[in-house]
Amino acid sequence: MNLASALSAYTALNVAVVVAVLGLLAVESLRRHASALKLLGFHYWIAGGLAVTALVAAVLPAPQLFEPSASIWSAQEFAGFSPPALEPVSGYMSFGAGATNLDAGSVSRAWIATVLMLLAAGSFRLSRDALALRRIRRQSHCIRRHGRVRIWLNDTVRTPFSYWIPGSAHVVLPSYLLERGDHLRMVLAHELQHHRQRDTVWLYFFRALGWLCALNPFAHLWKRRLGRMQEFACDEALITRRGWSADVYARCLLDVAAREREAAPGFRLSTPLIRFGDPLVLTRRIEMMMQPKRLTFIKPLQMSIVAALLALMTLAAYAAGGWVQDRRVTREQAEAMAERVSANSGFTVVVNDEVLHELNRYAGTPEGREFMRASLQRFEGYRSEVVASLAKHGVPAELAAVPLVESGYQNLDASHNRLSSAGIWQFIPNTALAFGLRVDGQVDDRLDAERLTDAAGRMLRADHLRFTDWQLALMAFNMGAHGLQKAIDTTGSRDPWTLIRAGHEGDRGYLARVHAAVLIAANPGSVAP
Repeated sequence: MNLASALSAYTALNVAVVVAVLGLLAVESLRRHASALKLLGFHYWIAGGLAVTALVAAVLPAPQLFEPSASIWSAQEFAGFSPPALEPVSGYMSFGAGATNLDAGSVSRAWIATVLMLLAAGSFRLSRDALALRRIRRQSHCIRRHGRVRIWLNDTVRTPFSYWIPGSAHVVLPSYLLERGDHLRMVLAHELQHHRQRDTVWLYFFRALGWLCALNPFAHLWKRRLGRMQEFACDEALITRRGWSADVYARCLLDVAAREREAAPGFRLSTPLIRFGDPLVLTRRIEMMMQPKRLTFIKPLQMSIVAALLALMTLAAYAAGGWVQDRRVTREQAEAMAERVSANSGFTVVVNDEVLHELNRYAGTPEGREFMRASLQRFEGYRSEVVASLAKHGVPAELAAVPLVESGYQNLDASHNRLSSAGIWQFIPNTALAFGLRVDGQVDDRLDAERLTDAAGRMLRADHLRFTDWQLALMAFNMGAHGLQKAIDTTGSRDPWTLIRAGHEGDRGYLARVHAAVLIAANPGSVAP
């Protein structure tokens, strides 16, 4: 997973959390007197769907529903892109319209460091609480064991709590409850209800979510509301039992709350009977106990609401999956582009380090993409004429991409450069004269695109007849047939890339740029806005 995918997946997760919390708040507000047990079920269904939603958003291709808020480029400038012989550029990230730019390598390192810090902090807290719970268990007496459930009595704790570890569920009760048998039964039933509802298991999920989305206030809001809903659900389950009195149960809660409040455990891996973070929670719990029978949801309605919320979460997360887009072309992407070009062509496109570098110079920089889009648009005005002329001389149609490199399909006159080259193929005067074009003070046939294209087709064909290879023909087109023959004689190699790496080429990176232009011309979406 690259930096853009990681940041987009993280954004999608946070957006899904926001949608989930807003949806759950809406359900709770619309059904104020609904059963707490049913509402708790909504929380768990949506939490389960959250993981699936984040996974789907990460696996699916990045959508193009809106302009990405950030992009990762190969370099900031088309002209300033370092040559491949230099140390490769890690890239940079632009935000919005590009006013803010950051080095992608620094962003990546900061991202990894942040993730590691969150994992370290979470692991530390998890280990600290696990050790504290183990210490309390060693100081406690096991008074009952039923299957995987262990019930402990402790002389030091003041607030009952329950917790789960893989393979076993535990309930820790303060020993003073032995003085009131009815309170002991109620407290034990309350903590066992937490296990039945899987509250102690889901607690791990929500702690991890809080650590992972540490800067998302909605994640922390969800965690707080879930803690309250767990207590409301346990209270509801108990007072609806036959023979249980809401008044007695309320007095039990008040009695526990009065017992040394400051000694309440703060373990993140446990669910205590009384949560002291919000003084109004206990009041609210007692008020809800005294209300008439709670409304419930019929099964079809419950499943419809869950399905609607999950669909909305998935859509929002998928839409947010394109928040960061990596504009750089990977080798795998370039090879896939080359396969599509070479499948029905006599010209084989090579993908190597040089070609990939030039491809990212065009497709991986803002200026390069803009240049190529404008060039391809101008190419459309010449396409039929150029392709037909090349075909007449037996030149592959893919080499219509050469003017993209030479001039960007601009019919430039000789005044724009020191070599006095001109036209869409950028012929110098001597080459133009050698192929029968008139170049003097009155007429410059190089500005006649039709005549110049015919001359270019003849030149490419002649170079191919001499060197029997289109790659070498392109090198000869740029550096001259005599210069290429001398390079072959010097190195003893006819491999174009061996010649280039030995320093024998005309314009630096010319052949690689032509290959990159061929790929882009056949895959114009690679330089889309």
